Amino acid sequence: MSYDAPMSGPRLQRIDAHDFPSIHDDPVRPELDMDFRLAEGREVYGLYDGTILLAVLCAAYVTQIPHTVAELRAWSLPLGTSVVFYTVWSYCRGAGHTIIQFARTHILQEHPNLEHLVTLSPKTTMAHDFHLKNGATLLSENAESDTYEYPRS
Repeated sequence: MSYDAPMSGPRLQRIDAHDFPSIHDDPVRPELDMDFRLAEGREVYGLYDGTILLAVLCAAYVTQIPHTVAELRAWSLPLGTSVVFYTVWSYCRGAGHTIIQFARTHILQEHPNLEHLVTLSPKTTMAHDFHLKNGATLLSENAESDTYEYPRS
């Protein structure tokens, strides 16, 4: 299933296990397999230019904002009140920013009543700088992660 991007060029596409067997490229959470990523209430998106994969984003719909992967696992539901971007990586410069923007737009069109768009981010300078540069604010610093919130618009 493809989603048209707001401009020409890259497009956002939902990924399933058949489309993306090499999930091991994930530098953030390589321990999470596709069964976890595609369980009820979770989705994986790819940003493509033609057939070339530019970036990947994993999202989960949750009932509470998690601070750990265990909480993410427990609180994921198809009708969650918030969405968590729990991993994002790119294969080329700028694609991480673009997939965040495209996914945010698509998810809010599909689920306009979501209360929060947040991250479950590693406690690294790279993650901190990436999210602040892309318009998020630091919501909380947790023992295992940091949570950033993206604006709805």
